[in-house]
Amino acid sequence: MKRYSKLSLITILILSLGYVACRKDDSSLDLNKIPGVTIDTTGQSTLSVFQFNNLVVKPKLNIAGVDENDLAYSWRITMLYNDTASTEIGQERDLDAVIGFQPTQPSQELRIIYTVTDKKHDLKYIMIWPLTVRNNIGMGLVIAETDGSGNSDLSHIMSPEVTLDYSDVSIKHNVYSSLNGQNIQGDIKRLRYLKMNGGNSMIALTDKSITRVSAITYKLVAQNGGLFYNPMTFDKVQGFYGNYQNDIVIVNDRMHVAWMELSPKWPIPLDYAVKMPGIMAANPFSNNLGQDGVRYTPPVRVNFYEEEKGKFYFMRYLTTNQDRAAYPYTEQAGQAFSGHNLPGKTNMAAGWTSDRGFLHVLKDKTSGAVGLYLLSGGTEDNTGTIFTQPFPLNFWDITSAPGIQNATLFTILDDQKVFYYASGNKIYAVMYGGSTPVVEERYSAPAGETITAMDIYRHPGYPLLDSYIATNNKMLLVGTHGTEGKVHFIPMKNPGLGTLDASNAKTFGGFGKVTAFGPQL
Repeated sequence: MKRYSKLSLITILILSLGYVACRKDDSSLDLNKIPGVTIDTTGQSTLSVFQFNNLVVKPKLNIAGVDENDLAYSWRITMLYNDTASTEIGQERDLDAVIGFQPTQPSQELRIIYTVTDKKHDLKYIMIWPLTVRNNIGMGLVIAETDGSGNSDLSHIMSPEVTLDYSDVSIKHNVYSSLNGQNIQGDIKRLRYLKMNGGNSMIALTDKSITRVSAITYKLVAQNGGLFYNPMTFDKVQGFYGNYQNDIVIVNDRMHVAWMELSPKWPIPLDYAVKMPGIMAANPFSNNLGQDGVRYTPPVRVNFYEEEKGKFYFMRYLTTNQDRAAYPYTEQAGQAFSGHNLPGKTNMAAGWTSDRGFLHVLKDKTSGAVGLYLLSGGTEDNTGTIFTQPFPLNFWDITSAPGIQNATLFTILDDQKVFYYASGNKIYAVMYGGSTPVVEERYSAPAGETITAMDIYRHPGYPLLDSYIATNNKMLLVGTHGTEGKVHFIPMKNPGLGTLDASNAKTFGGFGKVTAFGPQL
């Protein structure tokens, strides 16, 4: 047998170890490649979407040796700028999801996080995009709706009838709750758009609350006490009216007045010895002199019937540097009815008329008789020193009008001698331009539906702007409810007759019970 020296054995061992250490590792070559996924973002390095629109992302996936059945997908979105908290919005390969987050500020994007998981090999592939949320709520119509259990929400419609220079239709449901994580408690009975100190807003009234919502982000701005300088309880929230450079809210039988474009809150109430009703007539026009030095608008700013005292009152001014007293009517020769002694009535409706006067609908608390009370708006000379109080012009008994006893929805027009009332599933027009009012049915809701809301469409800012959308004062807004809530845009025709062109109405569905409308810019 051939013998080897110890030195030779050591040399052979060292060479063998060197060969093993230098041997190429073929396990990482293509022949034994671990399967993988790559996400191609060419042309999709950033994302943007209009608020409440669907964000659609279809990433290009390169799958190498992976069975697609072994892949799981997750789409998440961060909820705040520069925050790590996120919520899942999809579990499909491609994303198609409504983005309800408020619009982002420049350079303060949200993040879309896309995760592809290889379940077989327990590998995750992650892609992140910056997301810009653009404001997609502009001029249109805000819809107040309730779910029937005391929870209200705000939705939004944009269409050519309510949006200038717009040819599409965009309906955004449940805008308020999706952005605030909660509803507004109570049924909203009044919505009004305001140019306000701190940002344009929608004001929503229920029987016991006032809510301010940003008209840009639809986030809650303030509620109840946060809208007033003085602390108080909100036993009754009764009414909300616009007057030239004044915004009136009636709470707990008292009137608060401020120009909210300048004031961040309403001040203490005006000190009157009368209970302010929630239903009153407010003059929205300016009382300034025209270019020819003539006053074209009557001087009375507010007119109302006080139920406990049984008489009408008027207010000439609302600004702090003028006489803001509420004056009772006095007896005048030749008046059509007594504005000073009219006991036992309850307010049903009130409004501003085409003659720049005031129309009130009152119901007798005992007999149930319903009457129309027409009053002038008063007169004033160009200096403002010679004033004559408003005068009772006419009275008509409309007790026999169909459904009037149960009517709760009224819309008084200010460009023709017509008003509408809704009862059950029908709308009636009352034409009071002649010696005797004429009452005729103008609309019947589809079978199984009742009318839940009604208003005339008026361009926000009316009547103080130079121009308006074509539907201003020419379209009736109607909400109906059966198996779902619907909104109807019904064109008006034949001025003076209150005719509704139901055959050309546009209807939008998918709402809860519609309770109020609020046009916004």
